[in-house]
Parts: sequence; C-alpha cells; structure tokens
Amino acid sequence: MSKVTVTFENTIKEDGVETTASYQHGGVEDLSDLAWVFAEAARAGGYTMVDSLCFESNGGKLTWSES
Repeated sequence: MSKVTVTFENTIKEDGVETTASYQHGGVEDLSDLAWVFAEAARAGGYTMVDSLCFESNGGKLTWSES
C-alpha cells in the first residue's frame, strides 16, 4: 500500500497572501484508488468542478476514480 500527498501552493497577487493546502491519503492499492485520491485532492485544492479522474494504462485500458 502507498500513501499519497498532494500539495497546492497559491500566491494571491493583489494582497500578496500565500496559501498552501495539502491532501494526504494512505491505503492506495490500485489505479482506481490513486485516481480517487487525485480527484479528492483536486477538490480540496479548489477545483470543485472535478467529478472524477481517469488514468490510461499501457495498452489503452481506462481506470476511473470511484466517486
């Protein structure tokens, strides 16, 4: 099993405020889990329009995150 950490760093130019948001999740066992973690991390980072993500493996197989 793997642990994944995604960190978003933003600088708001108008007031100079810098923000950092991290999302961490353990227990990642397969591509479906990994896609789910990245989808959750995207939403945590402010990309609330993300419903799901997909990875394409060698050979063209598609693996979707499970919402």
